[in-house]
Amino acid sequence: MQLSEKELEIVRRSPLFVNLSLQEIEQGLAFFRAYRQRYEKGTLFHAQSTPLYAFGLVLSGTVRIFVDDLHKEPMLMANPSVGDMFGESLSFLGIADSPVYMIAAEEATVLWLYADALRSPLALRDEKSFLFYSRFTACLASRALSMNQRIQILSKPTLRLRLLTFFSQCEEQYGARTFRIPFDRAALAGYLGVNRAALSRELSKMKAEGILDFYKNSFRLL
Repeated sequence: MQLSEKELEIVRRSPLFVNLSLQEIEQGLAFFRAYRQRYEKGTLFHAQSTPLYAFGLVLSGTVRIFVDDLHKEPMLMANPSVGDMFGESLSFLGIADSPVYMIAAEEATVLWLYADALRSPLALRDEKSFLFYSRFTACLASRALSMNQRIQILSKPTLRLRLLTFFSQCEEQYGARTFRIPFDRAALAGYLGVNRAALSRELSKMKAEGILDFYKNSFRLL
């Protein structure tokens, strides 16, 4: 398949293809039967209770992945943007009744990669296939660590503790006390599993108490 120079650079930086030659990347795209798909803003491109046969790499824009909680309220599970992958576990396991649904938060382009070749015995015997199998496994391990961070947030009993845990993770990730998060207020509320109005009130309290400062989705810990 043909990728633009910008798209190819995004693929080169992904954990699956980093430090590989152009020929090896082309072999990998063929191995995963990759194809590119563009979505308009607001498009529901994967519905709940349907199988996900391929995992995605975001080439442009942002997508949001939701799951409904026990009260049928949407909870934001992930907010992958350019260079991020998503759907690895669901596609690899071939779960028929997927609990998540996916929406384009803005106009987005996704590189879809089929996971079925990874389940073939040949993936463990062929040298090139094993390269992508091992890299994919490393991606799953990284995803597990990421989910552990989310669990740390959701396990906190109060909204303030959830916010402080989230901001601490952001500080560690960006290496600075000033950072920009990839969420608007509605998305952040969904990510934290809280009511948007309650979130706004708590942020205002924390600002008034001199704990942090913010403007839209830019934050500074004081």
